[in-house]
Amino acid sequence: MTKEESLAAISYLSDVIGWLQHFLNTRTRDPREDREVEDMLNGLVAARETIRKAHEAQHELDRLLWQHTQAAAEKRRV
Repeated sequence: MTKEESLAAISYLSDVIGWLQHFLNTRTRDPREDREVEDMLNGLVAARETIRKAHEAQHELDRLLWQHTQAAAEKRRV
């Protein structure tokens, strides 16, 4: 997954989570449906967090690779 794809997925999941929260807050209550929607919501929140953490880890790996590349280039110059 590219950085752009992960950011798009995070944004999309945030939109869906917001819609589900709004749905839970504005409709007629049925406890069985509420539980199903809450389960879906929790799954989406977990998925969003997993993608966010993966995105942050990729950013950190990119930073470390850049540092390593810079250090190797500096070593070659010396």
